[in-house]
Amino acid sequence: KRAESYDFSVADIFIAALSHDFCKAGFYSVEHKKTKNYQGNWVYEPYFKVKSENRNLGHGNESALMLLECLPEYIHKRPVLEAISRHMGFSDLSPNESFNYSNFLQNPLVILLQLADQTAAQWWDC
Repeated sequence: KRAESYDFSVADIFIAALSHDFCKAGFYSVEHKKTKNYQGNWVYEPYFKVKSENRNLGHGNESALMLLECLPEYIHKRPVLEAISRHMGFSDLSPNESFNYSNFLQNPLVILLQLADQTAAQWWDC
């Protein structure tokens, strides 16, 4: 019954799916570290490091903020913002946010985006 009170379109589903990981774009830099290879020789190996100048509102919240910077009209699309903000489930919550997390689970778009993101991560190891 509660799910029926949420109103979102196919375009909203598309926007939520497209933008849920916006914060990952430009978030990492490639650096190199000196390590030994399997032959015992020293080599420089590349690795990804989070850029220090990046903001840290949390993975989902950063992506929701970036969506609003691109499409400010989505400020009125609360189900979409909730889905983007909470697409990581419990893994990206502050202690205070975990108290009212069950409220987000009433939004079917939150569940759909979490399921799609977790499925993609398992299938494609990303």
